[in-house]
Amino acid sequence: MPELIEPKTGVSLSRRILRVALLGLVLALLAFGGILFLFNRPFSSSPPTLTASRLTVGNRLFPVQVAVFPERVALHKPRFFGHMENSISIDQIASVKIQASVVFADVVLDTTGGSPPLVIHGLFKKDAETLREQITAARENRRKPPA
Repeated sequence: MPELIEPKTGVSLSRRILRVALLGLVLALLAFGGILFLFNRPFSSSPPTLTASRLTVGNRLFPVQVAVFPERVALHKPRFFGHMENSISIDQIASVKIQASVVFADVVLDTTGGSPPLVIHGLFKKDAETLREQITAARENRRKPPA
């Protein structure tokens, strides 16, 4: 007579609980990553956006994005529910200051109307220079008389 093979009792209960917990953690991380990906897409495609680094304060989850349109500069800050957008007309920008550190820079846009300056924190130095060049080019295009 052949011997009956008894099925193994399986993995202990604590290992099953650990596996389920790890699976839940991995699924939660994937969902969180997907949410961050959806909220951090560039808000504008026609003028390219400059995005602040996640390594700077205030930009960990939702980094600030900046775009220079022909008539305005837009600062876009995504959130879990909605977003905040500041914009300033190209004609209202009095000066563009770059306060640079070793790797990152803050860009300060002073206005002509006396309102508080618009401060953009956490851009890479190269992106800060690019932003200043884009603003200068947009200001020059606005000042040219129509041909």
